[in-house]
Amino acid sequence: MDMHATIGRIGGIVLAATLVTGCSTIADKAGEKVAEKGMEAAGGGDVDIDSDDDGKVTIESDEGSLEVGGDELPAGFPDEVPLPDDFEVQASMSMGSDDDQSFTVHFSSPDADVKQTHDDLKARAEAAGFEILSTNSMGGDDFELRSFTMSNDDWNANVAVSADADATAVNYTVMTPDEDQ
Repeated sequence: MDMHATIGRIGGIVLAATLVTGCSTIADKAGEKVAEKGMEAAGGGDVDIDSDDDGKVTIESDEGSLEVGGDELPAGFPDEVPLPDDFEVQASMSMGSDDDQSFTVHFSSPDADVKQTHDDLKARAEAAGFEILSTNSMGGDDFELRSFTMSNDDWNANVAVSADADATAVNYTVMTPDEDQ
């Protein structure tokens, strides 16, 4: 499965996942089956959809899987990617197959400093063997954003650290490298 070619399908899958998470306990399995049949009819092959009480939805097909929701790291998230200390996972998503994975994770902390968090994560990424490809920063009176991209043989990643009046957030997008690049 070419991860980059499937991005257009994700909107429909996320919509189906959202519909499934809205099902009541009694109608949950029926809603999953309706969504599965709809996705199979749309050319998704054999599709299996499961949801849990925490709002996490897992969609599996012959081409790969999609996991949306939950307040923990998705299964298979790479151990070598340094994570922020004292932050809580707010949302996560993973998709792909064994050799073509993509993860998105959103962390939040009410007390962290953007620059310190950014600099710490960047230093830990370099110590873990990642090459830092670029860094960016911007901000104003009520907003600050610092980000960097990193890469090693197995993963490409973008890490964005931002803050507003309420909290500091760290957003990760981690994926296997595109073989065509």
